[in-house]
Amino acid sequence: MRRRTRTSAGLSAAPTPTPTPTAPAAHILKLQVGEYDFSYARPSDLSASADNLAVGTAVILAKEDAALLGVPYCGRTERLAISNTHCVEDIGPRRKAKAKTHLGVKIDIAVVCIVPLFDFCILRCSLDAIPPAQRDLFAGLRCLTQRHEMPCPGTPVTAHGYALDSETVHTTQGIVTSASGSHLPGFLSHSASIASGNSGGPLVESASGKLVGLNTATLVESEAIALAVPCWVVFATIRQQGADRNVRSEEHTSELQSLTNLVCRLL
Repeated sequence: MRRRTRTSAGLSAAPTPTPTPTAPAAHILKLQVGEYDFSYARPSDLSASADNLAVGTAVILAKEDAALLGVPYCGRTERLAISNTHCVEDIGPRRKAKAKTHLGVKIDIAVVCIVPLFDFCILRCSLDAIPPAQRDLFAGLRCLTQRHEMPCPGTPVTAHGYALDSETVHTTQGIVTSASGSHLPGFLSHSASIASGNSGGPLVESASGKLVGLNTATLVESEAIALAVPCWVVFATIRQQGADRNVRSEEHTSELQSLTNLVCRLL
């Protein structure tokens, strides 16, 4: 039971909670539908109206966490980001695309690793289009990377992401409902509302502002429950499999597809 402190005015109320940190928009990228490398498609297959739509969201990792992935990149002109595999599955054979920053500037991204089983991918982001004086804005989010750091059920969380044609980041609040994969093995569930286009967006712990995972899907039977890929799954998988090659397994892909078809609607 929490004790109250005595003051000259009598018993004081419980301490006021600290303001909820939010994920700065600079760390969140809008993946563009109309900017994929559709080199295998006819030009008529592409619609100019699709240019502003968000096929998904990506989150830039802080340098300290990016270093743990073992993926080489230039810290001055590049950043590493993570998103959902299903956001980039139609990216094209050269595995390159565009993303829009909070400044409205489009940057080049390249897929360097995909893990279909847990529906996440690693992206290398070029900052060449960003003026050097503004590149420090893209510092990235720090992560909760260890399993024992995962928030307990009831922990307040905040979900961020670009919703379809929105130019601003969509933000909702909720709580962790399960960190043990009770709805889908390997995935965390929470009650923060997410919408189409939010896939790959960051789910952060409201108290610390640290990245908990990537928003991925909602449950078919209850859209009030959303699923996220936990950070510890991302880092543990990369350490096990290695980030120098694509982690593609037909058996795992089939297993994930059957599970998501049964339980989830991917965004």
